[in-house]
Amino acid sequence: MVRHGCLDEVSGLPKRESMLSYLRGQLNLLEAHGLPLSTALIQLDRMQLFQDAHGQEAVRSITQVVAHTMREVLRSTDFLGRWEEDQFLAILPCCSDSFVEKVAMLVASTSVIEEETCGRGE
Repeated sequence: MVRHGCLDEVSGLPKRESMLSYLRGQLNLLEAHGLPLSTALIQLDRMQLFQDAHGQEAVRSITQVVAHTMREVLRSTDFLGRWEEDQFLAILPCCSDSFVEKVAMLVASTSVIEEETCGRGE
């Protein structure tokens, strides 16, 4: 369980410090049982351009949508948190290679921000 003060106020997900603590515990536990652990770092590209074009409130909305979408994709045993301003970390215990690939493909194919909205000056 993550304490309220350890949650990111925008995404509602655990902050980096909570993620590190959870990751250490999972590494120790899974290593003791010889079980695999995978992680996925999800980078939101061009967020600064999007913020410049649409403002901070739009960035907050995008962050919330991404957090919600990721929670829908991941298993109940996975742990998702906010790693950096534009990054999320998914901790995937006892995860098959095929599931890691599935998560990567789902994340890569999910386009929350259309190319045209990123403010390229067109």
